[in-house]
Amino acid sequence: MKIDFFKRVVQAGFMLVLMTSIYGQNGVLTNAILLQREGDLEKALVEINKASEHEKTKGLAKTWYYKGLIYQDIYISENSPAKTQVQDALLESTEFFQKAVSLDAPNGEYRKMSQERLSQNYVEIINRGASQYQVGKMQQALSLFAAAQRIKPRDTTAYTYAYGAAFASGDKIEQKRNLDSIRSIVPNHYLALARLLNYHLSEKEYNSALNVSQAGMSYYPKDKDFQYGQFLSWMGLKKTDEAQTWLQEKIKTSPFSVDYVFWQALLHKENKNQEQELIYYQKVIALEPYHFIANYNSALVYVDKGNEMIKKNDAGYKQMFSKALEYARKARTLGSDEEKEAAEDLIKKLESYQ
Repeated sequence: MKIDFFKRVVQAGFMLVLMTSIYGQNGVLTNAILLQREGDLEKALVEINKASEHEKTKGLAKTWYYKGLIYQDIYISENSPAKTQVQDALLESTEFFQKAVSLDAPNGEYRKMSQERLSQNYVEIINRGASQYQVGKMQQALSLFAAAQRIKPRDTTAYTYAYGAAFASGDKIEQKRNLDSIRSIVPNHYLALARLLNYHLSEKEYNSALNVSQAGMSYYPKDKDFQYGQFLSWMGLKKTDEAQTWLQEKIKTSPFSVDYVFWQALLHKENKNQEQELIYYQKVIALEPYHFIANYNSALVYVDKGNEMIKKNDAGYKQMFSKALEYARKARTLGSDEEKEAAEDLIKKLESYQ
């Protein structure tokens, strides 16, 4: 009897110690929750940091949810002393909510609540990123948009903003990464396709540009930008036969399309067939008299003809330069300021021969 009684005393003592230990750690978490609800964020911060570091509670989704909640409250608060004790309460709360999601069951309560809080942070982070963008701090903006992307990896909003910041900063790697991400979410996203096409063309990655342009045409078959991208890709790849076959078919069905006729002129230019190039520029001008490039390039063709005549001591060069001057003067009245300046420079050179 004495032995049994002694065992019961030892067992009871052991259970008391165990319960005290568990309660002690859970008590820290409970204190943090209560302090957060009372608005004492400075003390709540101390308690939740203890709970998130202890072996007994650091693996609980509940711990990280409330740590995220406390940090979120610190971010929202205007004058809490706790603000000076954290680095970036918004991004840190995001990290903690994400950890709660990773620790909880698929249908867990803290997973669901953390996701709701993350949605709030998502909007706030994007707004902060947009503010950084507006004041020219592109790297900070990119960092914030990347944080937003980690919250909602299947939402195109943060990728679109990030592309804008990457474009403004000239970060081509980030431009492509964000465009590729948008396309992986929405394959027929017009903006992503169009910008990705421009990216590949600017980098002279013509095979990739051809793939993107043809993907764009599969979704938007009548879009001239994707058609032109395909044409430029063929030109870059020196696949002029494919370009010629395609263009002939297009011109046959749309003989009054300025774009198709102009592209045919460019194809002849690529093939160094100046006579046909000039003929098609004339066709473009007949359809659209104020087409800057057709007028300016016509002037250049006549300049080339004149220069060839000079080499042969042919006085006919003056007539060629006169024709060139006629087109250059017309071009000077068209186009952008930069284009008008180019036309003006050409006119000055030609007038020196008069």
